[in-house]
Amino acid sequence: MGEQPNSVGPWAKRYARDQSVDLVIYTGTYGITTLPDARGVEKELYLYVDENNNNAMPIPKLYWKVVYNPLSQAATVFIGVNNPYITSLKNDYQLCNDVSSKVSWLTWDKNSQKKGFSYACEFADFRKSVPAMPALTVKSLLV
Repeated sequence: MGEQPNSVGPWAKRYARDQSVDLVIYTGTYGITTLPDARGVEKELYLYVDENNNNAMPIPKLYWKVVYNPLSQAATVFIGVNNPYITSLKNDYQLCNDVSSKVSWLTWDKNSQKKGFSYACEFADFRKSVPAMPALTVKSLLV
């Protein structure tokens, strides 16, 4: 069996079970993945081109999950990079300050190219880059 990609799902389920809490999870994507063409110019990637030669269904650059405890009003945002060809987490992939070291229940390999680069952020910090987030009252980091 090959390496499993980084995923917050198993850790969130374990956290909810161990803490006996119900969590609400929101998910979404951000940006469009690019790869360089033969001349080294970054080109946006799409799943297909329609009959009018329009790009359709962009391939997301990042995917994210907000794990939220509505009772304690604590949340953490988890971000994954959707580009297996980058060799390090470049600035244009970093939407907010990484706080994954503060999340004790998270044990992913955030610097793994093979599993996918990942990081975690505070909700308010992430919302600065992605303002179309749900309107949640968040008082602390879900740690």
